[in-house]
Amino acid sequence: MENNNGIIGGRFNRLDSKRSAHLERARACAKVTIPSLLPPESEIGDRELYTPYQSLGARCVNTLSSKLLTALFPASMPFYRFVVDPVTAKRLKARMSQQQFQEMVEGGLSTLEQEVQDYMEMSAHRTYIHRALRLLVATGNALLELPDDLLDRPRVHRLDSYVVVRNPAGSPIEIILREALSPAEVEDKYLDGKDPESLEKDIYLFTQAVLKDGQWTLTQEINGKPIE
Repeated sequence: MENNNGIIGGRFNRLDSKRSAHLERARACAKVTIPSLLPPESEIGDRELYTPYQSLGARCVNTLSSKLLTALFPASMPFYRFVVDPVTAKRLKARMSQQQFQEMVEGGLSTLEQEVQDYMEMSAHRTYIHRALRLLVATGNALLELPDDLLDRPRVHRLDSYVVVRNPAGSPIEIILREALSPAEVEDKYLDGKDPESLEKDIYLFTQAVLKDGQWTLTQEINGKPIE
């Protein structure tokens, strides 16, 4: 793997080497199920992937991920409920009748539940969540990036494009994401004066998120140069 000689890029490569055994096991599992989920590192884009010569593995992955999606996000009903905590419910019931409580409070919460359900049906979130579930079933890991703007679509990253450091409790405290960019997408100041048309390889954008004192701090770099 090419090292971009940056601080974040070097950190990614060091963590990537530590989990190489896990990554190879995941690639071996993808090879006999759906190879495109996690192709070999040396694979070239226009080269054919390995053919498992059987469909059992792929059918198992697709069936299990579809069942998980249906169980987590059923299409015919809200996948969660808004409820009022017992103390607040008791105070509200003391101020209004049972019928008013059901119509105003429980009815309003039910309306919010339906609005979220409608949003899930109309947006593409279900498709991306299903993609993440397929990666979880086949390779055991996936990174789901949820946008701040609900109108934006989430992004799913496979295991070879990120590394994670966890605390003893299993919670992530550092995440580094590596994304390949075409040289034509990168500003000239990050190309060391080279013509984008002359660069044959993609350039990596590294995004590092570190948890410290309960706050996440994000930093980025391209081609070893930090992004202001």
